[in-house]
Amino acid sequence: MDDSQIVLFADFDSGNMARYERVPKTSQSQPAGGQSSNLVENSEQISPVQPIQQKFDIEFNVWTRPDCDGTPAGPNPNRTWFYFGVRGGHGKFIKFNLMNLNRQGRLFEMGMLPVFRTVPGHEKWSRIYIKPTWQTIDNQFYMSFIHRFSDRKDSITYFAFCFPHSYEECQAMLHEYDKQFEYCKNLNADNW
Repeated sequence: MDDSQIVLFADFDSGNMARYERVPKTSQSQPAGGQSSNLVENSEQISPVQPIQQKFDIEFNVWTRPDCDGTPAGPNPNRTWFYFGVRGGHGKFIKFNLMNLNRQGRLFEMGMLPVFRTVPGHEKWSRIYIKPTWQTIDNQFYMSFIHRFSDRKDSITYFAFCFPHSYEECQAMLHEYDKQFEYCKNLNADNW
């Protein structure tokens, strides 16, 4: 799979990416202390986050859906988290710019790091290794991070704002509790 075949997706339980775009190399933030070139022909393809002092091979802008979008509760104006997956990019350093999150700067100031897992290979959720950068421009919060992808050609990497706990996982946990405490269904006020 070459660089052009990198696919970001969120068609899974709790995935919430609305869309993404690859930042053309000509407009990518200059790594290692260079000046950021935010002027590009298409004004939608800007990388508003200040350069991370780390080299990267590929860059993507990512937008999330509103919280609760697609649920019976309906969407609300918040975008407090993200959760998406990536196929491809094996062995590459890839930079992700989250374009439309709620202001989360205080969390990152206190050491918050997004999480990732790679299947197969690194299946346990872990914090990313390179500290993200963030800033607010025109009242809009932007956060960027870089991740080095596994060399395994069959791997898929998932990223999330914090450790995810999906609806499916919640149902499985509740089922286990039901089995563990099955004796409780016969309890009432008289035999408590």
